[in-house]
Amino acid sequence: MPTRYVQRLGQIHSILAMVSAEQGIALVPERARALHFDRVAIRKVKMPPVYAELYLAWAKDNPNPALPLFRKVVLAQMASSFKELGSAGSQKR
Repeated sequence: MPTRYVQRLGQIHSILAMVSAEQGIALVPERARALHFDRVAIRKVKMPPVYAELYLAWAKDNPNPALPLFRKVVLAQMASSFKELGSAGSQKR
């Protein structure tokens, strides 16, 4: 049976507001625990960590002179993080 979305939301506040209004249930990221909505219970799901694929986005015509350095720093940090994850994974084997 194909998934049928009645509401599709991207903001955690909106998702929890719909749950509070008895309009469904949701899987939310850990940071949702910091938000407090009446009638909403948030419980940790025991499962392996989930990683999301991230993209860096900027306006093609952005004139901000800090943009090239910002991109360079973010991409270098991401590359460094991936190297750390890779070496930690290989040590466990």
